[in-house]
Amino acid sequence: MGNAAAKEFESTDIAKVTLHLHPHKGENAVDTELVTTKPTKCVQKGDDLYYKDYDEPCLTLSRDDVFRKKGTLKNCDGRELGKVVLSKHFGTETETTCIYREWPTYKNQKALTAEELKKLKEPKDANMHLFAKIERVAAWTSYSIVTDVNDKNEPTFKPLYVAQKLPSMKSMQLVKTAGEEGVVVAKAAARKRGSRESDVEIGEGADMVAVLILLIATKPGSHAELFA
Repeated sequence: MGNAAAKEFESTDIAKVTLHLHPHKGENAVDTELVTTKPTKCVQKGDDLYYKDYDEPCLTLSRDDVFRKKGTLKNCDGRELGKVVLSKHFGTETETTCIYREWPTYKNQKALTAEELKKLKEPKDANMHLFAKIERVAAWTSYSIVTDVNDKNEPTFKPLYVAQKLPSMKSMQLVKTAGEEGVVVAKAAARKRGSRESDVEIGEGADMVAVLILLIATKPGSHAELFA
C-alpha cells in the first residue's frame, strides 16, 4: 500500500488553476497577496509554511489557548489573516473547524453577534465575520468559503479544495480543487516517517492559506485538537 501511494504521489502533476468566485459572493474571501503567481516550493514545519531556502515563515498558525481549540493565522509581516476555531467535534473521524476574519467575506455580510462571540469566547466588541469552514471526514478534508446566507439565515458555502492523506507510513498529502473533475494544486511529503517537516509543491494560482490549513488538517500531529 505504501509503495502504491508513493508511486501515485510521484506521478501526480500539479496543475495551474484560477480561482473563480461569483461577484459579491466570496469575492473578498481570498487574499490575493497569498495566491501563488508561479509554481512554488515550500517547506512545512509543524504549523508554519516557509518558502524554500528562507529562514522566516510566510504563513504561521499559532496556538491561542491552552486547550488548542483556537489559533491565529498570520503572514510573514505578522498581519493577522484570521482566527481558526474548532466548531464541532464528532469523535476521532469527523470534525468541523471555522475561520473568522475582521473584514467581510461577501457584500453586506453581517459581523458575528454578541451571543455568537460569547460562544467563541471572544470579546463582545470584537469585529469578526465567518470566512471559511474546514470539514474533515477520515482521510479527506474539505475547505469551503462562505458566500451568502439562505432564507433561514444559515451560511452557504462554495467548496474550493479537498485534501487527501495517502495510505502510507510516511505522511503524503494531495490538495485538489473541489468537484468530480478536481485537479491537484499542491502536494506535500514528510521528509521521513514521523517528521514534522514536509516538502511542499504548490502550483500557480493556488490559495496558500487554504493549502497550509489543509496540510495541517490531514497531517498527524501539529494542531491535533484543531484538526483531529
